[in-house]
Parts: sequence; C-alpha cells; structure tokens
Amino acid sequence: MSTMPSVDPVSSNEFADDVAFSITAPTLEDAIILMQGAIDRFADWASSKGLTISTEKTKAMCFTTKLDNEPTLTLDTEEIEVVKTFKYLGMVLDAPLLTWNQHISKIINDCHQGINIMKSISNSKWGANRKNLLQFYSAFIKSRITYGSAALLSASKTSRAKLEVIQNAALRLATGATRATKIPALQCESYAPPINMQMKLQGLKQYYKLMAQGPNFPVHATIFVNLADKTWNRTKKKPFVIIAQETIRDWNLPQQPIIMPLQTPGIAPWENLEANIHLQLTRPTTKAEGEVLLQLATLETLATRYENFLQIYTDGSKIENPKSTAAAFCVPELDIRGHWKMNPNISIEGAELSAIQKATTWLLLHQENPRKAVILSDSQVGLVLIRQRKPRAYEHSVTSIQQNIQELQAIGWDIKLQWIPGHCNIQGNTLADKLANEGHSLEVEDDYPIEIKELISSTKQALKNNGKPTGITQKEPVP
Repeated sequence: MSTMPSVDPVSSNEFADDVAFSITAPTLEDAIILMQGAIDRFADWASSKGLTISTEKTKAMCFTTKLDNEPTLTLDTEEIEVVKTFKYLGMVLDAPLLTWNQHISKIINDCHQGINIMKSISNSKWGANRKNLLQFYSAFIKSRITYGSAALLSASKTSRAKLEVIQNAALRLATGATRATKIPALQCESYAPPINMQMKLQGLKQYYKLMAQGPNFPVHATIFVNLADKTWNRTKKKPFVIIAQETIRDWNLPQQPIIMPLQTPGIAPWENLEANIHLQLTRPTTKAEGEVLLQLATLETLATRYENFLQIYTDGSKIENPKSTAAAFCVPELDIRGHWKMNPNISIEGAELSAIQKATTWLLLHQENPRKAVILSDSQVGLVLIRQRKPRAYEHSVTSIQQNIQELQAIGWDIKLQWIPGHCNIQGNTLADKLANEGHSLEVEDDYPIEIKELISSTKQALKNNGKPTGITQKEPVP
C-alpha cells in the first residue's frame, strides 16, 4: 500500500487493506468526475500489482442536502452500489445528512447487552460490589458510548440525550440507586459526568493531539485553517474543531497554548545516556537521615565525583493560590542566574524539566570553551525520563534535553546530570530554589511550550469543575 499512487485532489485514507476516498466539490457532477478519476487510477495501480478490488465490498455514499444524492460510479465497468449506511472503522455513517442516528441506535443496542449482564451479576444480597460494577460499566458501556466522540459532537442534542439514558440506567444498577434518585446525585455518587461533557473532553484530547502534529501534518490545513469565516447551521454542522474551541472558552482553558510539534526520539539507537545520569549519591541515603547527613552526603558526592566540574543548579516551583508555575537555574561559579514564569497549567515536573532544558541550551549558546559540567536537579522523576530512549511523558522537554546533551558531547563537553536531595542547605540548590520562587512574581510568562499530557490533565480538571452540580458534594473517583 505504500506505493499507492496519489489521487489528488481526492483524499485517501488507508487502514490495513481498506481504502476510503473522499472529495468535496461545489456540485455533484464535479465530485463524480474527480472521484471516478481517482477510482480509475487506483484500479490501474492495483491491476499492475496483481491485486484484485472486490466490487461487492466497494460502496459509495453521498453526503449532501441536495435531492439528487445518488452518484453513478464504476469500478472495472461494474457500477458501484450507492448505500445510505456504511460502517467504517467502527462508526456507522448515514447518508445523506450524516446525523449519526444509525450509529447511536447501534450503540444503544450494544449497551443494552452490557446492562443485561450487569443485571445478572448484581443483586442487593449477592453478586459484584459497586466498585466492580462501575469498572464493568467503564469497560463495556462507557467505552462504546464515548468511542468516536469527536465526530459524535455534531449529532443533535436529542440523539446524544439517548446515550445519557443508557449511562443513567447502568449507574443505577452499579450504585443500587432507585428510579427516584436525582440524576446529578447519581452522577456524583458514581463520579460519572454527563455523557455530553465526556464527549467534549474526548474531543479536546483529539484537538490538542492534532495541534501537536504541527502545520506539516497532512490534514492540518483542512482541520484548522479558514474555519472561522464559515457559517454553520442545522444541515451544515460545526466540525469538532469549532466545538472544541468553544469548549475551551466555556471551560476557561488556555485559549492559544504554545504546543510544540511531536518530535522523534532524541537518542539515536546506538547512543546511551544512562552513564551520564546519576540517580544516587556516592552513598545510599534516605530522607529519614535528616538535613545534616543529606548535606554531608551531597557535598561528598560533589567533591569526589565532580571535582573541577562546572556546577549548574536547577529547580522548579509551583503554587496553587494563586495558580502559578516558575523555574530557574543558576551557575554560582560564573554568577549566572535565570528564572522565568510559565503557563500555570504546567506541572512541577514540567517546570523541573524546563529548567534543565534551559540550562543545556545556555551551555550551547553562551559557552564556547568545552569543559566538564554537571547539572544538579532534585527531580528524580525528571532524570529518569531523560534516561529513557523513548520517554512516556513530557516528550518535548525530554527530547530537547537529550538532543542538547548529544550536541554538547559532539563539540567536546563532558556533561553529567546528578540528582541531589532538595532543601538540604546546599548553597547552589538553595539559590535555585529562591530564584524559582521569585519567578512567580514576574508579570510576563515565558513562551516555554506546554506538554500534551499537561493540557489533557487541565481539561480533566476543567471537566471536574464544570461537571459538578451545585449543592452536591462530589466524591473522589472509584479507582
């Protein structure tokens, strides 16, 4: 499939051995001409490769508000059947208006099977407990309801309300609530926000992930560009991007967060940074030893392991009232100090990693004579992530740090990263901590990008804040 020819201006989507073509045109006649040309080119390519396209499995659909909505298309002289419904990647498409009614009906039928199972394994005196029933609901019912949420956001409120009924029925079985129980109380008891809000959350996740792909992503222009000037109505519905942007405003999320495009792993397969990163001091320590012993162990490590090294201290700081995040690094030997305020949705680990990233960037840009240098951080989690060839979180920061370290090594630097315990009266660490705390008072935020993980975390918190009914105490989620 990798050698499949281009069918521009028709869009093609491949999944395994399934191929879908789509085209948008001013008239049905224009769409037919363009689509037929793409089908012919694809059929010729398949024939040249010895492949056969199944005419029986090939279907056509037309989404339009026009009465004439049955195009005539052929595949190897055989007419392609035009259908009103078709299942593609788990989503049931319905022509000509794409209302999602058929898909929602299928979800309801499938979920009824799950509800019947819940009835058979639950009872007031025997059977699964509430925790297990809620886990069953999440696995077998909620997963089906929220699948494809980004697309289902364009369905009518009436159609989506049918899914709320399914969720409420499952929650009543799981919690043992009666029919007289108010729905807001039921949702709080089981920590299950309204389906509509859960769909918006999934849509936001998809929105942020697409933004992180960057402008070079094939469908970026189609998804993000020139949407604001278009008009939307009952038949020409808002795409999920517009709905996501409206949700961002309604939930008071960052309007235009700086998101760096996803990067390839920073460590080449033949490289290894583990020898550069030390997660322990020269002798094992514990917090129970107290500040004095931790200080002595740290000073001993610096004296024996990093003699004649340029010492760079980094630190991050986060406060909740008012919500603020800041970070800093300092080089006592050269009297270099730097601190900055960041997006308040960035976590403390994100702040710690930003400090290390800024420190390595400073070495690259402002230090011309290579020598030995050690970056000292009290974030073990951050250093563990930097050691990973493919980081599981904070991809931008970690990848940038890894690339900086390899560039410094390539020009002659001997770079080490060392964990040290925080707040143990080490002069450089105390100074970095002070600078990071002072960063909260800065008026201008640094343009350091926020990670996808932290954006999604902020959307989940916004869901909690916006989905909590007033006057009802909301419980913590069931694990």
